[in-house]
Amino acid sequence: MFGCEAPGDRRIELLTRHGKKGNGLNSYWELVQARICPKCYSGDKRGNCMISAGSECSLRAFLPEIVTTINNIHSHSYQAYVEALRNNVCINCDVRRPDGTCWKREALECALDRYYPLVIETVERVKADVRNDRFVQTVS
Repeated sequence: MFGCEAPGDRRIELLTRHGKKGNGLNSYWELVQARICPKCYSGDKRGNCMISAGSECSLRAFLPEIVTTINNIHSHSYQAYVEALRNNVCINCDVRRPDGTCWKREALECALDRYYPLVIETVERVKADVRNDRFVQTVS
């Protein structure tokens, strides 16, 4: 089994424009898989993950934290997103060193760091869809 399966029990709730709550994490993950996974160097260029069984994709591992962080940013500055992601997501990563550096980031093995612009754009797209009532909820 590869390290990029869809998130299981880790859930976030999204509040739609009409005040209905639903599990939106699967919608985010599906869009990440459609937009980022085919570009990932850890995949087969068709969206299939090739990360070994002992490893896990940082996008998959921290998806709830990534989505929450990006949804709480209200800035047009790319750097504001990067700082927030590093402060709220990377800080929880096991490979992060005490000084804040990261060997995966340095080796270009962190999918979150490598694909920051696409990740931000993907989460913002779902957020816009929620705002415009185009979000299809997944109810569990």
